[in-house]
Amino acid sequence: MILPESFSQEWIQSFRKQKQYSKLDPILLEKMILALSLTEFLKNEGLVFIFKGGTSLTLHFNEPQRFSIDVDIITESTKEEIESIIKTICSNSVFSRYEYDSVRSFSNNIPKAHFKLFYTSQINSKENYVLLDVLFEDNPYKNILSLPLKNVFLKTDGNHTLIQIPSIDSITGDKLTAFAPNTIGIPFFIRKETETITKETEIIKQLFDLGRLYDFVANFEEIIYTFENITIKESGYRKESFTATNVLDDIVSTALLISKRQKQPSNSELEKFNLILRGINKFSNFLSTGSFHLDEAVEAAGKVALLALKIKEKDFTPLPVYDEKVSLKEFLITSTEYNYMNKFRSLPNKSLFYWYRVVNYLIGS
Repeated sequence: MILPESFSQEWIQSFRKQKQYSKLDPILLEKMILALSLTEFLKNEGLVFIFKGGTSLTLHFNEPQRFSIDVDIITESTKEEIESIIKTICSNSVFSRYEYDSVRSFSNNIPKAHFKLFYTSQINSKENYVLLDVLFEDNPYKNILSLPLKNVFLKTDGNHTLIQIPSIDSITGDKLTAFAPNTIGIPFFIRKETETITKETEIIKQLFDLGRLYDFVANFEEIIYTFENITIKESGYRKESFTATNVLDDIVSTALLISKRQKQPSNSELEKFNLILRGINKFSNFLSTGSFHLDEAVEAAGKVALLALKIKEKDFTPLPVYDEKVSLKEFLITSTEYNYMNKFRSLPNKSLFYWYRVVNYLIGS
């Protein structure tokens, strides 16, 4: 169980005294701790659910590299049952009240409800909230694990609550569908009558997560099962007929957009790339350790494109891993369409290696 000390200012601020966490945002850390606490409260109240999304990754990785501050769950319970549980939580926990978002909930044919659960921040004494997104759907994942709710940012009594979450491979398949902004994923733009909402930071979160998940992928059949299952569901919600191939092509073209940097073929593509840049800059606030700049985004995009192309080709062989003994000169690209990527050799990472593999798929060699 998560101990109340986890919510204290002393506990939260103590991480900033550690070198690797010296730049973390205590408000975001507090919010993530509260999000994980909400997950535990839901389980303790008897709700049967699957914990998914970015915050669920904190159970896979003991030391999360980024803060994820929302709770995303899938359940076959009803909205009324969820709301009853939320009322109970708000009556006897750190959460004091809640709001149901009637405008966004169940919109666009998606059976999803949105709730805000409010708390008083121990950092600045202001009211803040954790967003709970509830998708009323059956299990779309190939493999569900039962993992203890724990990580380095939580102080517990040692008796860890077990939470149902997708495996690494299943969540990779899910997140790939989210990184398809022109089909079923998080869009670059949501255009309304009076305003245009942009989602650049959310897109970068998917890119970052997928870049990390790449290093832990083990079962491509599991990824494909989840990817295709969610593609069908998301296309159905939108009353579209996007195929898995449509979505995979979208993923690859979005990754290529990042690889081209400022040299985009059209103004519309340049507008999207500039949004990507803005998203990368905003995303820095969500990092608990390390950095994520354009150079890192180029490498992550290469990994994502490679994942997508292997799925498209039904290539179940293990993902390629760079051998430090081999010079990057061995991966220079000869194709005139893609040889601009040879500049990646000067980046402080292995971008060229991944993009070399991508190009081999693209040109059929």
